[in-house]
Amino acid sequence: MSAIEDAEMVNEETPHDFIEDLKRSVEKGLPTSSYIVGEVIKTIYDESSSANELAEIIERDPPLTAKILKIANSTYYGSSKRITSLQRAVVTLGFATIKELVTTMAIVHSFFKTDSTAGVDRTGLWLHSVGTAKASQIISVQTGITRPDITYTIGLLHDIGKIVLALSFPDIYRKVIEYTQEKNVRIIQAEHAVLNINHCMIGKILCSIWELPETLSTAILYHHNPLDIPDGDSNLAKIIHIGDQMCRKAEIGNPGDTFKFDPEPGALEILGDSAKVASETYDGMINKLLGEKEEIEGFFSGL
Repeated sequence: MSAIEDAEMVNEETPHDFIEDLKRSVEKGLPTSSYIVGEVIKTIYDESSSANELAEIIERDPPLTAKILKIANSTYYGSSKRITSLQRAVVTLGFATIKELVTTMAIVHSFFKTDSTAGVDRTGLWLHSVGTAKASQIISVQTGITRPDITYTIGLLHDIGKIVLALSFPDIYRKVIEYTQEKNVRIIQAEHAVLNINHCMIGKILCSIWELPETLSTAILYHHNPLDIPDGDSNLAKIIHIGDQMCRKAEIGNPGDTFKFDPEPGALEILGDSAKVASETYDGMINKLLGEKEEIEGFFSGL
C-alpha cells in the first residue's frame, strides 16, 4: 500500500474527533499572518479578482507590504522608477508578475521566517517549493491545461505540510527528520512511521482551515499519487507531481530526502499523445527549468 493510500485510510477510518483535534492543533500552530496567505490564494483563484483587491489584502499586513515593495524595487526586477505602493507595483510589473511575487512573499513571510523548524532545512525546502512552482508553471504553459498562476501557487504550497508539521509538532517532527536520515527513506514514509500522518494530509487540512477550493486541496493531497484520485479532474495533481520530480531532477533545493523518480507514466500522458513525445517534452522542460535555476536561487538570496 502506498503512503498516500495510508493517508487516505487515516482520513477515512480515523474517528472524526481525531481529525478535528489534529485540525485544531495545526490551526493553533499557524502564524497569525498565515491567514493573509489564504486570502491571497482565494483572490488569485477568483478569475474576476482585480489587482486592487489583491493589494487591499496585502496592505492589512504592513511588514509584508514592506517586504514586497523591497523586492519589487530590487535589481532583480529592474524597475527604473521607485515603487512606493502595491498599486504602483501592479502597474509597473504587471498583474501576472505581482500575483507570483505576492504569493511567494506571503508564504515565505508567514512560514519560512520562523525560528521553529524542528530540523527542517528551511532554505532548501523553500527553494524546492519555488522550483516546483516554476516547473508546474512551465508544464501549464506547455500543455495549456490550466492557468499558470494557479499551478504556480499550488506548486508553492505542495510541501507546506512539512513546515506546518514542524510548527505544530516540533519535537516529534525532529524525529521524522532523524528517521529519514537514519533509515534512508522518503520523508513521507518517515512521517507515517513516526506520526501515522503525512505532509500531504496536513496540506489538505491547511486548505480546509483557509477555506480554499477543493481542486487545490486535492492536488496537494495527491501530488505523490495523482492516479489514485477516486473521481474528478486529476490534471492539477498530475502537473504538481511532474513538477516535483522535475525539480528533484534539476536538484533545486532540498525536499527533505534525496530520492529522484521518474513521474508516473499515467501522469506523463498529459505531455503528449505517445510515450516518446511525452518523454521528449519532459526532458525539454527539465532543461528549461535548469535554465531558470540560477534565477530561482538568486531571487531567494534577496529575500
